[in-house]
Amino acid sequence: MYTSCTLCINHLITMDQAYVEVQRRTFTNWTNSKLNLKGAGRKVTRIEKDFDDGVLLIALLQILAPESKMPKYHSKPSLNDGKVNLEAAFQFMIDIERIPLSNIEPQDIIENNLGAILRLLWHLIWFYQISAGGDEQFARKLLLGWVNSLIPNMAVSNFTTDWSSGTCLAALVDHCQPGLIPNYSSLDP
Repeated sequence: MYTSCTLCINHLITMDQAYVEVQRRTFTNWTNSKLNLKGAGRKVTRIEKDFDDGVLLIALLQILAPESKMPKYHSKPSLNDGKVNLEAAFQFMIDIERIPLSNIEPQDIIENNLGAILRLLWHLIWFYQISAGGDEQFARKLLLGWVNSLIPNMAVSNFTTDWSSGTCLAALVDHCQPGLIPNYSSLDP
């Protein structure tokens, strides 16, 4: 017999799987749109597998940062060369481009860790597209505008104190999955 807690956990797991699938499709489409812009002739078909030799990641980085010099890499890598390619790509992202990659390592990509690959792509999207030109305040305002368009009755003005009670997060969750937290406005933080 299921308890309400078990049903809630199962619902959250299903939501999490659906969310991961949305991210997988979205990030695959974003990556392919970038690769197609410059006629790289490459395409991601299985996002959790296609980066493991480093070649597609390096091709993507060359498109995103054409003015930066990429370290040498193997364009037709053997099994061991894939790790070398990924290490070169990570060195480029961290040391040259100064992209903060927390808790993501080349080994994660080699092991086809989908969560790490999605986080890596999110970092690239944030760095090269959302906060392009170094205007992080603009990116925050853009994100705040999006959140406020979803939950206008909450009047969110920042991502710190306005989120500390959990009410805004509950409202956003209820917006994304209507009925999951219908009483969010009457929650007692």
